[in-house]
Amino acid sequence: MSLRIAHVIDSLSLGGTETQCVALVQGLAARGIDNRLTHFQLGPLRDQLDVPHVTVDRLDCDGFLRPGFPRLVRRLARDFRAWRADVVQTYGFYSNLPGILAGCLARVPVLVASKRGLGTNQTRWQRRVDRLARLLAQTTVVNAEALRAQVATAGAAEAQLIANGATATAPSPPGTATCPDSSWPGQAVMVADSVDNRYLSQDRPVFLYDSTDPAAINTVRISLWIDVNPGAPPAETHVESGVFLRNQNQAPNSSFQWSPGGAGHVVLNGSASDDPEGQQLTYTWKEGSTKLGEGVVFDWGPASTGTHTITLEVRDPAGQLGTSSQAVTVS
Repeated sequence: MSLRIAHVIDSLSLGGTETQCVALVQGLAARGIDNRLTHFQLGPLRDQLDVPHVTVDRLDCDGFLRPGFPRLVRRLARDFRAWRADVVQTYGFYSNLPGILAGCLARVPVLVASKRGLGTNQTRWQRRVDRLARLLAQTTVVNAEALRAQVATAGAAEAQLIANGATATAPSPPGTATCPDSSWPGQAVMVADSVDNRYLSQDRPVFLYDSTDPAAINTVRISLWIDVNPGAPPAETHVESGVFLRNQNQAPNSSFQWSPGGAGHVVLNGSASDDPEGQQLTYTWKEGSTKLGEGVVFDWGPASTGTHTITLEVRDPAGQLGTSSQAVTVS
């Protein structure tokens, strides 16, 4: 049975946390892992989730102190149980409390909370509520080293650092390519107040790339070393973020072969398809608008005798689509 991961996020609007969540869901789905994503507010990222192994639900959440909040938690718990979730992952303050509470009620084996900011704009009550939710989880995912230290100080389980821009596919080795725009500094001694980008007496690059070829750069990581008291304790704090350049992501190439399988069957093989960035693909076989099946190799049949036009759709984790069609003869 495939691993089942339930995701809870407050919004699917365009943002760092939301984009990272969608990229993670797409990457997991491409590996055949089942995902169920529940969100509270619609947004443009919703259109990127219509892929195999992903179920999307929308529920209303109008606040933790509203009469409908207990019903929301019970509904989530009921959905988790019915779907037999193995993992619940939440994405920040507004999804930690309902998602982790529901996961506890449903006795989901693994609960993963998230902390996406220092909480300076939250009230004391909100910080306490968020800390309680994270204490109920087995681990907390953070997107900066400073947040990992803050979680450890609060007594929660050890946090896991995943910087914004990390993808579910294995990244290429960090590059040191020339910046696409010569006005960007590749290295800096002082880029802002308290940001010297030096660590252990060595200059550190501000921008890091996933390719040494500027034309092939897909991910840009921004790495800052902050020293509020140069030359004296405490040591520098490392903060890292990043962006994924979707406009650089090319559509995959769809190609397939077929061979008779006997007894009205045809073996369809899409292993000749490829992705320019080397990302893992999903494979969907169709005749017209009718879906026949999924997988790199698909045994179709029994089918009616004659000629059929078969289409192979391949998608990368970002949702880019490639298609090809052939006439296939069934005898």
